[in-house]
Amino acid sequence: MLTPVPKENPEVYEIAVGKEFLPALFKNMNIIFVENKDRDYYSTIGIDKTVFVSENDKNSVFYKTLNTEFYGLVDRDWLSDDDVLQIKEHYPRLFILDLYSIENYLYHPENLLEYYIAKNDPFDKAKYIQQIIEEKNKIVDDLVLRLSSVRTSYHFFREPVFNGKPLQNRFKNKEENFEQSKIITNNLRSQTFDICYPFLPMKMYCRGIAERQHIAKSTLAKTKWFKTQIEKILN
Repeated sequence: MLTPVPKENPEVYEIAVGKEFLPALFKNMNIIFVENKDRDYYSTIGIDKTVFVSENDKNSVFYKTLNTEFYGLVDRDWLSDDDVLQIKEHYPRLFILDLYSIENYLYHPENLLEYYIAKNDPFDKAKYIQQIIEEKNKIVDDLVLRLSSVRTSYHFFREPVFNGKPLQNRFKNKEENFEQSKIITNNLRSQTFDICYPFLPMKMYCRGIAERQHIAKSTLAKTKWFKTQIEKILN
């Protein structure tokens, strides 16, 4: 059965005229490119004068913001605090999540707490956090083994020089990469939730925890907590 697609959905225009015409179609609005299907969740937030548009992946979003008037929002993945500061300085149109991915927000204990309170269902936040720590401890060695290698796939700072400074080695098989990887490794090994959680891939791990099962991500994207966190990043 065919149903009409709302005109506010940028994919309608994407098919007909291409993304390069989006600024003319969405005048006085911020156009933010995001990774893959994450748009489905960001678009439910209802941020004023903001349109989210899908791109293939993190690197595609990055290049969209490099020489255009568009903004981008990407997962943090395994970026250190210093990586994020450097990227924000050199790419002011690119926003980065404070946590590993959008799933880290959707399945965050504060987000689930709001969800369960709204349903009048019990939720033991302390128990949920402890389960995350325990599951993380089982796979942390595997994460650490892949960390520095995965970082070489990031295209940030691939251009030779910015403001006279060569920064691309931070995401190559170089000492700068290993230095930042060590910092992230220490964070991942921490038993303190707020330290390790920003670097834990919640999309791929901790999926067996009962409290996060059988809840649609689209439902968890409609909470006030989630909206507040994303607005904070974009502001």
